[in-house]
Amino acid sequence: MNRSVGCARGRGEKGRQEVDDPLPPTENPPTTSFPWFTAPIVLLREQAVRMKPYEVRAPRPDELRQLAQLKIDWAGLDPRPDKAAEWVYADELAAWMDRMGDRVLCRVAVMGDTLIGMAWLVVFERVPDFVERRRRTGDLQSVYVLPGKRGHGVGLALMNAITAEADRRGIPRLTVHSNSPGVALYEAAGFHGAATLLHRDRPADAPAG
Repeated sequence: MNRSVGCARGRGEKGRQEVDDPLPPTENPPTTSFPWFTAPIVLLREQAVRMKPYEVRAPRPDELRQLAQLKIDWAGLDPRPDKAAEWVYADELAAWMDRMGDRVLCRVAVMGDTLIGMAWLVVFERVPDFVERRRRTGDLQSVYVLPGKRGHGVGLALMNAITAEADRRGIPRLTVHSNSPGVALYEAAGFHGAATLLHRDRPADAPAG
């Protein structure tokens, strides 16, 4: 059972299945201006004997195919899309990120040349108040770490990078819709359940268009 948890900080990880056949970097990556690309690199040392060093940073343009694969893994699709469909999705994801500009923030965990985790923050403008003319909130989405890399603090490192940037931008509130296993991690990071934070699902019989 999912719960909505909201606050100004958070860490956590979520995932379904591991990448069995990651695509190698392409010589012709999706074309985009990547306004979200600039970010300080956080180098993280070994946290366990069997865990190699990794870094958390913004994704590079030549990593968009791997990033798209992580999104597909996160969704747990069965059957998995074929490679051609994955590449089309990677191009569409790159175009979406380009359109969103600084309204989307992505951080990835990288070990060698392989992406092992990701976290996203989508920033929304709220209706201006008379006193507070620019009101923003951030929604944490698609937090995922490869199954074989969990338990080493990768998800927490991703959240640290996301929340640090959100704080730098002055975003006062972050929310996340967590699954049950992730609640404890988010709560440990400062997220807390809000009885007044409600959501509505579109009725199945609602007319389209």
